[in-house]
Amino acid sequence: MSTRRIGMNIIKDKCTACGKCVNNCYRGAIRKDADGKYVVDPATCDDCTMLSEPFCARSCTDQAVDGGCLYAGVLSRDLDPRPRIRVSNLQYFVGAMGFEGVEYYRNRMDLIRITHAKAYVNPNLEIVIARGLDDFCWGCPRKKEQEHMDANVESDVNTEALTGLKPNQAIRYWDALKMCKEKLSPEVFRTKTNIEEQYIKVYEAALKGG
Repeated sequence: MSTRRIGMNIIKDKCTACGKCVNNCYRGAIRKDADGKYVVDPATCDDCTMLSEPFCARSCTDQAVDGGCLYAGVLSRDLDPRPRIRVSNLQYFVGAMGFEGVEYYRNRMDLIRITHAKAYVNPNLEIVIARGLDDFCWGCPRKKEQEHMDANVESDVNTEALTGLKPNQAIRYWDALKMCKEKLSPEVFRTKTNIEEQYIKVYEAALKGG
């Protein structure tokens, strides 16, 4: 398989103009053409250099996005289906296990519940460690803000150092949560990260069994 970055391309005959690719492009590189179909601006698209896979292709349910990143001529259906989770976001998966009703998790619970369910059905389910952007970021407009992205990367680099996890590392889901519980104590969050206290308290409650 070629590792040359060939850029992203939207196949017009397959594009239904649903807009998922636009919502998930953190570079704002996708726009509509005169025919009402979406196209990629090659001058703006960076082939998702922060990711091992392109967000537009991962989000396209019509398999209309082709090319890009480490893939040559690969459609979205052929991309890695494993959940991509930032190390900095693992705490939310732990926190939700013991305190699902908390307000903060309301807009994240669908992804968390789906991942939990998959892991219960398949205890060997693997996730892939992401940096800067992960599956939580789909549809979030803030990923287009450079300051927000820089803060995400800084947080991930710091948390990766604390856990020993690496970007693009594949790890069993339950093992990742276990490492999070063991190495990211509430005290570590308070002294070595910039995570807000209200979220640390939720995490702490989960560790104590809710």
